[in-house]
Amino acid sequence: KKLYGKEITGKEAVVIAHSLKSAGAMAGAAALSRVAAELEARLTAHAAVSDADTHDLRRLFEEYRDALRARGLAA
Repeated sequence: KKLYGKEITGKEAVVIAHSLKSAGAMAGAAALSRVAAELEARLTAHAAVSDADTHDLRRLFEEYRDALRARGLAA
């Protein structure tokens, strides 16, 4: 698995998905949290994760970040 061109382990991928799930839930980003939870469960079960899955997670994160920027809450 790669993240921004860097190889990461399956364990690191689970930690990242878990962090996005928790942070999304705490920040009110329900869709981001839900998709991250689904991805975390599949990664934990060593199930296949597609490029579409990671694309969806990235898109939701970027939408959330953009909404924060629009409100002056993120750089």
